[in-house]
Amino acid sequence: MIAENKAKIIKDFCELNAKAGGTCSDWCIGATDDAERHLFGEVGIARDYSWYIYRCALSAREARAIVLGFHNIGFEANFSGLDGEDESAIYVYAYRKKSAAVRNEVEGTLQA
Repeated sequence: MIAENKAKIIKDFCELNAKAGGTCSDWCIGATDDAERHLFGEVGIARDYSWYIYRCALSAREARAIVLGFHNIGFEANFSGLDGEDESAIYVYAYRKKSAAVRNEVEGTLQA
């Protein structure tokens, strides 16, 4: 995966959040050294689930800044890999928590 600048990553994440609807607190965000392992293995997101995203940042420092920025506006943040020591955590990921997706499907507001 090609590394992208911070502005592009933020734009992509904001677009998916807007498309999914709901609130920022419906989302989890974090940084990792392996986004696929984390999302599909550790978290258990299905590959056909519509509401996840990950991007490769230019550095672990930029990845941490992106995560902290989204956390400041209401995203739930996974702070593992954000201690400043792990320079391999260059992948930023976000996913809509399943409880939020189910709640909005019941309310009829989620468009897949």
